[in-house]
Amino acid sequence: MNSPDRGRTLHTYSCILTRQTTARLPNDEGIHRYMHLPQLIVFDLDFTLWDCDGTWCDCLSPPFRLRSGQVLDANGRSVQLYSDVQKILDHCEEQNWKIALASRTEQPAWAKELTVLLRIAHRFHYSEIYPSSKLAQFFAQSSSKMHGLSE
Repeated sequence: MNSPDRGRTLHTYSCILTRQTTARLPNDEGIHRYMHLPQLIVFDLDFTLWDCDGTWCDCLSPPFRLRSGQVLDANGRSVQLYSDVQKILDHCEEQNWKIALASRTEQPAWAKELTVLLRIAHRFHYSEIYPSSKLAQFFAQSSSKMHGLSE
């Protein structure tokens, strides 16, 4: 079976950054000596950046609205970023790291709308939100969209 991913190496790492871990990161000079800096940091949406009232965003009910600074669906379920997300995104920006979204959802338009309502859409260099595999999305897009990134 021929796979479009054949011959490619994808290094994935899972890391949860919190105020405690980001506060202990060494300065830029020191970090270069001990590790390779990421070319791209990829975030999922559901249960990673946001909580959709305990479910996935494609289980919500549009239309979505902003009321008193809170994003709600038609049934009043709230969607909110986890408490450290803005700080983590700020840290990535301060380090000049490129960041991306990769999310598998049956309702990509809803997920995209929620990133706008939560005021985070503009922070991502790349966004792949489709009803298919995240890895397939990135491999399919790597040659046309992600200039300058090596595999």
